[in-house]
Amino acid sequence: MSQTRIRREARRFKRAARRGADEGRLRLVLRFLGKQPIAVGWVVLLIALAVCAPHLTHQDPYAVHVVDRFRGVSWTHLFGTDEYGRDVFTRVAVGTGFVFYVIALCGLLSAALGSVLGLVAGYFGKIPDLLLSRIVDAIQSFPPILIGIMLAAAIRPSLDTAILATALFATPELARVVRGEVLRIREEAFIEASRAIGASHVHILVKGILPNVLPAIVVQISSSAPRAVIAVAGLSFLGLGAQPPIPDWGAMIYQANSYLYEHPLYLITVTAMLSVTVIVLNLIGDTTRDLLARKQARF
Repeated sequence: MSQTRIRREARRFKRAARRGADEGRLRLVLRFLGKQPIAVGWVVLLIALAVCAPHLTHQDPYAVHVVDRFRGVSWTHLFGTDEYGRDVFTRVAVGTGFVFYVIALCGLLSAALGSVLGLVAGYFGKIPDLLLSRIVDAIQSFPPILIGIMLAAAIRPSLDTAILATALFATPELARVVRGEVLRIREEAFIEASRAIGASHVHILVKGILPNVLPAIVVQISSSAPRAVIAVAGLSFLGLGAQPPIPDWGAMIYQANSYLYEHPLYLITVTAMLSVTVIVLNLIGDTTRDLLARKQARF
């Protein structure tokens, strides 16, 4: 067989494999949509709120109107107003964007740090593995609230500080998951073959091991997303996260808590939004883990 024909056949097999992978991903997405339609619908609603928040009402989420303080539900104010006369619905809608900001930034930071630590520790072992174990034990010996307090004192209380503290606390768990997967994968025949042909450690880690670890990373991030939302909201509630007048849900719950008896709808509305969102994120994380586990079991 000529070299030209060999290359042609190799390209054909690559295209077929790519089509098969794309069809597999599509089936996985469709199966996911079929298992959790309500959860997916809620996420779509939140995304619509976050994207369309500036256009849904003509209310400024930051403008103070003391004369409209604690107005009841109406067509103008769907969720009423807060202690400064600001429209609660508009502030909740704007705060939805901060929820996705928390999930995305926490996920990216913890995935980047945890993946690097887990890959290096699992692949090289010995001293890197020992150092990872000590770092993980040191971080996990502190509660996330204490890490948030230390970072807020060292930097300043802000939403980004709360996200950084939450990501640092989530990193050790993800690093351990990645390390366990690497310990299993590094003994596979294709990794040994890569070593035999002289592939570099970086090539083996990036091209050989990382793609096989990605499902575990995705599962871990999806499972930690609700915990990240709760942790950042808790830090904001304590005054260590988002600062007024930012419409973060945790900060809004803190403000609404002072007016529980005077205007209970304010607290109930924001708390319900946070609670339902966390429940939905938990359902999505569990479903993602189950689907990826079944897919890996077939192979």
